[in-house]
Amino acid sequence: MVSAKKLKTGESFVSGVLEHLPAMPTTNAENVYANDFGRKPLEVDRSKPLVFQVLELEEGIDDEGHGLVHVFGASEDGCPLMLIIHTFKHYFYYPRPEGFKIEDLDPLREYLNGHFPDEGNVIGGIEIHRKSVQWATNKQEFLKIILESHSMVRRARDVIKFGRCDYRGLFKEPKLTYESDVPYLTRFMLDTKVVPFAWVEIDANKYEVVEETARKSTCLEFSASSEDVKVIERQNRLTLTMAPLRFLSFDIETMVGEPVRQWDGKYKRPFPKAETEPVLQIGCTVSRRTSIRSLEGTTEPPFLRCVFALDKCADIPGARVYWFSDEKTLLKEWSRFVREIDPDVVLGFNSLKFDLPYLLQRARILGLTDFGKLGRFKEGTITYLQDERPRSWQDVPYFVGRLNVDVFHCAFRKNCPGPDGKFTLQSISERFLGDGKEGVTADMIPDLQKGDPNTRKTLAIYCMKDTYLAQQLCDKLDSIHYYMEMVRKHHVPFVWLTVRENTSQVTNRLREAGERYIVEDPSSHPYLYSPMYTQ
Repeated sequence: MVSAKKLKTGESFVSGVLEHLPAMPTTNAENVYANDFGRKPLEVDRSKPLVFQVLELEEGIDDEGHGLVHVFGASEDGCPLMLIIHTFKHYFYYPRPEGFKIEDLDPLREYLNGHFPDEGNVIGGIEIHRKSVQWATNKQEFLKIILESHSMVRRARDVIKFGRCDYRGLFKEPKLTYESDVPYLTRFMLDTKVVPFAWVEIDANKYEVVEETARKSTCLEFSASSEDVKVIERQNRLTLTMAPLRFLSFDIETMVGEPVRQWDGKYKRPFPKAETEPVLQIGCTVSRRTSIRSLEGTTEPPFLRCVFALDKCADIPGARVYWFSDEKTLLKEWSRFVREIDPDVVLGFNSLKFDLPYLLQRARILGLTDFGKLGRFKEGTITYLQDERPRSWQDVPYFVGRLNVDVFHCAFRKNCPGPDGKFTLQSISERFLGDGKEGVTADMIPDLQKGDPNTRKTLAIYCMKDTYLAQQLCDKLDSIHYYMEMVRKHHVPFVWLTVRENTSQVTNRLREAGERYIVEDPSSHPYLYSPMYTQ
């Protein structure tokens, strides 16, 4: 770890930080970013165990309709990979009807599958278990309904719960089902203990390497059975280990409209709208981290600072400048930059509610159909189509397979405002970093952009400074460690915590229940289980 550059009073971002970094050329040529900054591939030896750190989980379905879990992670050397777990099955419980016998298990399974003639064998198996409801001391018997497809849980539940099941006349009245609304990924994490930031190991020859032509992601892919994935301890309370991860901090600058007369007679520029104002610049800071918690006042120095600029921009000390004559090429090149740099963590300040949705809307307007391929699935794209209705965290798009950290969101959830009580980048930076943004206001942006390469350089420095502050605040607020503790506590994917609120009410109860108890049906909390994203 190298001590971060502490800006002295009156010292600018250029003289205090950028001029101390190696010079990088300015260019408007087509750059293959992977040649200079690409990731090194992992050398696979199936005679050795596969060990990696989990970063994120996504659910999927195979060609036969069975549930899959895509586990994105990083190897001990920092190589990104994806593990496909294909044998974990979803399930729920129903009270054993009076008179129901063991020999009824297979006939009931066949009977229930008859309700889904077009779906094949939805019910994979039925077992009898003795468990307690919540913290009750008296145990009772339940039917454990195991499903081949996790997407069929609710339909199977409704057949049993709402009186459509009349097998031998045993299901006389609707009864409450248990754990039928538990999300598939939460069920998987509770049973296997595989959660983001956990280290897992698969024994030699217990996993398969997916051929490159069959891979669905941009990562090196493996497949294994859920029974062969073992969680291993690589950290304790005092030492938290993290695989070498690549962090990308980004920020955008857009054109702003002409000043509009306000009610008090003053003129103010309106907030930029993606429908009318183009993207002028995208600043990026890329670094490599090997620790979840940063030491006080220290960060690893970034190995790349760059800016994507509209129109020619002058050289910036210690940064690489890519400039383009039109916005469409700028956005296209930045999208390719993200894929080739292949970050594990993408962060910004209010980036999930402003920067990323703005970029996606501009790309749609300009006809860039592949711009949304910013995640780690080859074919998956992220879209944001809710132009009119009020935005909430449930509408937020994200980079699939990468950790998405919005420093604003973290500061808000941890209640860390600036000295004036505001949650702006300037205010929070002044409180926690003793530093602030460069001296550029919204009113200055049109003149800086319409000026010359040197004025656009001033705007670029302002843009890159914001990415610098966001990455420092991520360290200062212990954002990664904060979310790590949250995912371990609630057994949910990382992205659930960055875009959803109040997840603990159900998931924490499930975690505490563990193997001993069945919890009540959480269908009274539908917001927790509703679809979040379009992918």
